[in-house]
Parts: sequence; structure tokens; C-alpha cells
Amino acid sequence: DAPFITSSMLIELIKHHRETRPAATVLTALLPDPSHYGRIVMNGYIDGYRQIEKIVESKDASSEELEIKEINSGIYCFDNQRLLPLLPHLSRSNKGGEYYLTDVVELLNKQKLRVVAMKVEDARVVLGVNTPEELKRAWKILGKKLS
Repeated sequence: DAPFITSSMLIELIKHHRETRPAATVLTALLPDPSHYGRIVMNGYIDGYRQIEKIVESKDASSEELEIKEINSGIYCFDNQRLLPLLPHLSRSNKGGEYYLTDVVELLNKQKLRVVAMKVEDARVVLGVNTPEELKRAWKILGKKLS
């Protein structure tokens, strides 16, 4: 779903997660037009790291939340000891009637656990390809990388 993500970026995410030791680390990016991406709602800093309050899917977002430009890449590192007990508590109480892994962020926050953001410099590495238009955009980006 993110064809431009690199192994070095994933290694950097894992390293950041191990060094900061939060319950979860979310790879994020700033997009001028975040359209259908989930939005990152921040809650200041804890221990010098940007704390995520929640992740809101675009179809469930308020008009204020849709103004947020920082997006969820869908790439995470979790402390499994914290994640696994929360999975049975996920619900389908959203517009899509789906289970959202992103709801774990709010559950972790309710337990006063840290969920930190690691923002990528080049947002292209986390762009998703889910539609023919996005595939066309990905081919253009790939063409620029090759030339």
C-alpha cells in the first residue's frame, strides 16, 4: 500500500521506537492535500517527543480535523505487551462499521501510555496506491526517481 517505503525508513522507525520506548510509534507525514488519509491529532510533547492523541479516519473526521495536514501512514511499531490486550476492546462504532487498529491510540492514551509520531521528511515515501489516479501519480514519481 506504500510502494515507496524503504527498508532504511523501516529500520529508522524501529530504531526510533526502541530509543524512545513508547507504547506505539506512528510514521506520519505532512501532505498539502491529505484527502482520504487518516489525520493525526496531536497532544503536545511528553518527554520531548510529539504525543499523538488520536488518529481519525477521514470519513469519520470533523471539519476541524479535516484541516489537519499531518497524516497516518498506516505504518506502526507497537509494544506487543501493550497492544495485544487492547485488541478485544476495539469496536465497530464508526461510519464504516469497521474495526480500526488506529483506535488503539486512544485506548493507550486512556492508560496514560505514550504514543509518539515520527514524521518523515519526504511524504512521497508513505503515499498509498489505492485508486487508478494514485497509481498514475506513483508512476510519475517513479519516473522522476529514475531520471
